[in-house]
Amino acid sequence: MMHVELSVAPVWSRVPEVRDALMHGARAVGLVEDGAYAVGMVVSELLENAIKYGTFGEGAAIQVVVHLAAGVARVVVTNPVDAASAHPHRLRAAVARLGEVTSPLEAYVSRVTEILEEPAHSEVKPTAAAMTLEESGLGIFRVAHEAESTVSLRFLADGCVEVSASMRWGTTRDHELVA
Repeated sequence: MMHVELSVAPVWSRVPEVRDALMHGARAVGLVEDGAYAVGMVVSELLENAIKYGTFGEGAAIQVVVHLAAGVARVVVTNPVDAASAHPHRLRAAVARLGEVTSPLEAYVSRVTEILEEPAHSEVKPTAAAMTLEESGLGIFRVAHEAESTVSLRFLADGCVEVSASMRWGTTRDHELVA
């Protein structure tokens, strides 16, 4: 079992440091290589989103929690967000879209196709399907597809957004390793 809670400064250089540390930790408790990579990728994508779209006052930080137990990995990233910005609406739309498709792969391919078909200078609109390339919204779809995870979202009363991804890994033997 592994349970790690980190308070991370919203600084780009922290992303690979946190990702690598948590991947090594996952390997250390026996998670298979693919599982450790997926945990690292999910941490990286969610942490990048938090930095890119968060609203940080002095001393504000991003909370990262990784919990591995009995074949289940859960990554939770919480950060302050400006409710008046377009990001909360886009995030809500992206997570809702994942619930409307038959597979995360379908949502991922659909979003990549939309990005490729969008004009380079399209106007930013408040829907997941109409984002510019700079704000593609692809990270959430990547997390769901590549990590085979269930993504959920909560807006907290303190002005923060909590994004979580839950995954199952490996064989029964692999589950016993992290139990």
